[in-house]
Amino acid sequence: MLFAPTSLLEMSNECCRICLRLIRRQTGEKVIIDDSVLKQAINKIRNDFAIRLGKVDYEILQNTYQNFRPDDPKQPEFLDLLHGLYVLESVKILRKF
Repeated sequence: MLFAPTSLLEMSNECCRICLRLIRRQTGEKVIIDDSVLKQAINKIRNDFAIRLGKVDYEILQNTYQNFRPDDPKQPEFLDLLHGLYVLESVKILRKF
């Protein structure tokens, strides 16, 4: 599966933020992006996405789940959800590594 460039950028950006915090706290210790940093980044991105979901978003997701298709596939809110879910799917795949 190919990853969206924005997904990879978002993931790498969050990993770098975590590493910068670690560097500031642990002077002199080697800091690398390992499984722990990746898991923290995944959780942060997942939580950020979940917080943004509103009532309309949940209705769109519920309708899509029940009917196997959205009412309006070109609706901006649906497209935003679709992109966000793609990002989460990319993160899920990355967790396997």
